[in-house]
Amino acid sequence: MSQVNKVFLEFIAFLAASARNCLDEPPLYGSLRLADAISRLIKLAPQIPGYVDDPSLRELADFIDKGKVTVMKSREEYAKFLDQLVEKTAELAMKTFSE
Repeated sequence: MSQVNKVFLEFIAFLAASARNCLDEPPLYGSLRLADAISRLIKLAPQIPGYVDDPSLRELADFIDKGKVTVMKSREEYAKFLDQLVEKTAELAMKTFSE
């Protein structure tokens, strides 16, 4: 099995375990797992052959890693973080697709 396949299998295993855990965890954790998956996927991308480094994606992963801890503070603060994540992602998409 290639290194890239191992990396993707690790990500798939994370998603599978997350899907199962979402059945028993508080509903709020489902969105936390999705945000964490975005960050993990961005960090895996450099291992894909032909990947071109994108600092904007690294910044988005850093934003997620710093902001996801708000889930432990308050629902309102966590919702604000998720709103900002959607805004940042939309801005990045608009910039990317307009080039």
